[in-house]
Amino acid sequence: MSLRSKQTDVLESQLGEARKRIAELESELAQTARRDHLTQCLLTLRAFRPQLELDVQRAHRYRRPLGLVIIDIDGFRAINLNHGYGVGDTVLVALAQAISDMTRAHDLACRMGGDEFAILLPETGSEAALQAGERILPALEDLPAGPIRGLSVSVGIAALRPKQSPERLLACARKALEQARAGGGGRAAVYSSDDQAEEVAPEPAHEM
Repeated sequence: MSLRSKQTDVLESQLGEARKRIAELESELAQTARRDHLTQCLLTLRAFRPQLELDVQRAHRYRRPLGLVIIDIDGFRAINLNHGYGVGDTVLVALAQAISDMTRAHDLACRMGGDEFAILLPETGSEAALQAGERILPALEDLPAGPIRGLSVSVGIAALRPKQSPERLLACARKALEQARAGGGGRAAVYSSDDQAEEVAPEPAHEM
């Protein structure tokens, strides 16, 4: 083999390695773009919405249950004012990690923005979604987050109904969340069939 041929082989090998590394970096960048920049362990709302639409379509097509949980931190503005925004960020990261730890492998969790989070629960009907929402409350009672020990959250829960759109499912969960907030926070509410959210009192902590 001539020197020129050897040089060509080396250059082609180097080019192949460079292309492989570029592909890896592009994949890593795409994954990073899907993750919330602060919490890292949860999806962004932008990445969450397409999957919500797909799961709603799938649930309707195969007549499978689908649940949605929305979580909001009680008194988060006061935390920022009293402890500073750095502590507020620490609280968000701690809650995001707790949510990530509580979800199943096929669940989908995101930070919707601010101090609001969502969990999409495939193969989960109204009763099971309620149980999942209820488990969140005691699980956060002793959560360490910087100088903050324990968080109170409001939880809104909704289950997909026949012919319901993704937007309507979100609206139902938000309506339940508003009901939980109106009850003083630290509780869960589930969207019921008569367009009213039924409040659920917090239960003692139990194993997840």
